[in-house]
Amino acid sequence: MSAEQEMIATLSAVYHRTPLGQFPTPVTHPAARDFGFANLWVKRDDLSSSVYGGNKVRKLEFLLSASSRPILTFGPLGSHYVYSTARHAATLGRRTAAVLVPQHMTPHHEEIHRRIRQLCRPVVTLQGTPRSAAGVFQLLHSMVSPAETRYEILAPGGSSPRGTLGYVIGALELAAQVRAGELPAPRKVFVPLGTGGTAVGIAIGLALAGLDTETVAVRVVPRTALPEAALWVLGRRTLGMIGKAGIAVPAIGRVRWTVENGFSNRYAVPTVEAQQAVSLGANCGVALETTYSAKTMAALLACAARNRNCNEPYLFWQTFAENEDIS
Repeated sequence: MSAEQEMIATLSAVYHRTPLGQFPTPVTHPAARDFGFANLWVKRDDLSSSVYGGNKVRKLEFLLSASSRPILTFGPLGSHYVYSTARHAATLGRRTAAVLVPQHMTPHHEEIHRRIRQLCRPVVTLQGTPRSAAGVFQLLHSMVSPAETRYEILAPGGSSPRGTLGYVIGALELAAQVRAGELPAPRKVFVPLGTGGTAVGIAIGLALAGLDTETVAVRVVPRTALPEAALWVLGRRTLGMIGKAGIAVPAIGRVRWTVENGFSNRYAVPTVEAQQAVSLGANCGVALETTYSAKTMAALLACAARNRNCNEPYLFWQTFAENEDIS
């Protein structure tokens, strides 16, 4: 067993990981002519589950393992996270209640919203959005009456330290694939930055594996929704959990991530660059949507264009699942 596999086994046992997905997810190498960048690799977390894939599955394996209580969680009207939570919770016999807030809506988001309303009971829709993560938790707790303390409250996007462990394991899985020769060690890994757990988990996992890889977190939400200081708090708390499992952890300053702020307009609002990335991806079987994944791919391609003389490998972490008929 490799060092990465040992760490995966330890974290899975100590923090009671519930198998929901099919791992490891494969790594592919799209045709260079389609993207104009020869050394592009894709980590296919769209294939993480036959129930409903994408990047939420890894987090939910830890978040849905603690109890059998019904769940209360939070997200925008067309939230993939809320929908994924409800789908996977249902396979475990758990009910999901949702608090939703307004967002820019596309036909895709309208369909996700319809499915959320089918799965979740109750669904509460607010007129405004809390200004901070603390405000979200205060809101959720205020909506649980004393008779409903049975609810388990999950963080938006699953980005608590426990949920973030899912992507620590994802990065360790990637490192094991590098060691096995399935791909070269990436110079950079590009991932969306929404609630932070995916990006922070990947950066920590790469550091644990000893890979000299930078995680580029491409912001798709306003800075007010996720200040960069919140990422460091999440990182420290997640490292604390890993240390308590008996794994030697690096100092937070040795965990490498950068935040790319230049590819977000407003949450869920398509940009020209994102729409272009969707078209490019369609040419080679990389399905993208304009809220998260296409903005991330646009950032990767822009970085590659700025460094045309550099042929170092970049990895795009595919977080979007197109394994259902949602257009």
